[in-house]
Amino acid sequence: MTETQTLQGRILTASGWMDGAVCLAADGRIAAIDARLASGRQPERYILPGFIDLHVHGGGGVDIMEGGAAVNHVARLHARFGTTSLLATTMTAPPEEISRVLADIGRCSRERAPGGSRVLGVHLEGPYINPGKLGAQPDDACQAAMAQIDGYRALAPISLITLAPEIPGTSTSSAR
Repeated sequence: MTETQTLQGRILTASGWMDGAVCLAADGRIAAIDARLASGRQPERYILPGFIDLHVHGGGGVDIMEGGAAVNHVARLHARFGTTSLLATTMTAPPEEISRVLADIGRCSRERAPGGSRVLGVHLEGPYINPGKLGAQPDDACQAAMAQIDGYRALAPISLITLAPEIPGTSTSSAR
């Protein structure tokens, strides 16, 4: 039998607020929400769904582009503040640097850090952005190439790609 934990409090559900209990499975996921388990007293805690952050460059003094232990550090830090899942977001960089970081993110997405947010995949922000509109991105922008994107996808689950639509070839890449 799987061990569960029960938390009582004021629970935010898709239907609104309710008093009751949340039953957590051993893996920390919600197994049930039950209003019948309300204590009748004023709830001492609020229970909210976790946040999903689709654009995480880092946190706690480290950058996702450092790869390795930095990815797990960021996942643990974000979990402390309610983020249950995230997309690790890259910066524009040379292809070999992006490949190195994606390999590390891929490992982290398969092996969740204890106490950390789930790394769902990658938000590939660059290098397929307009070189004339880099903003805070380094100057390593390039045109999107499907072979390169496929190579990156073999390293990590890429969930989101930032592409400059005005760059030639982008529509071909995004159609896939």
